[in-house]
Amino acid sequence: MKIDPTSTECYCCRENLNGTGAATGECPECSRIYNFNQRRFAVKNPALYTSSVPLQGGEQSTVLNLAEQMFDEEIIAVFGVWAVTTGGIECLSNGYSIVNHRLNKEDWVSHLGLKNWVNIGDFSMAFNRAIELSEMLEANPKK
Repeated sequence: MKIDPTSTECYCCRENLNGTGAATGECPECSRIYNFNQRRFAVKNPALYTSSVPLQGGEQSTVLNLAEQMFDEEIIAVFGVWAVTTGGIECLSNGYSIVNHRLNKEDWVSHLGLKNWVNIGDFSMAFNRAIELSEMLEANPKK
């Protein structure tokens, strides 16, 4: 998939997003949500954003297709269906999220280990990376 942050064409139905679609972030033809910030992030890291994510039922999607419909934060790493972002951790398959300020508030690995839909190995790697990133961002806040 070629990533063009200035594209005004819907990836799903090829409808032109100029006008209302560009203003609302939603395709007027198929109602797909667009997040142009995610497209800009994807240009900086195309390998990550075009990588495949396994979904239920054996289906696949790309990180970009899922992320731009779910959240605004830049993705730093992906482990299975878990995206580590500048804001925390996002599950690309169901919208479950943990914001940075809550990462140390609960034993997330044990908590999510009880869920039958969680690959705990992938989540553990994402969680550890999110903790590292959160500490780094806290030590070096943007001005």
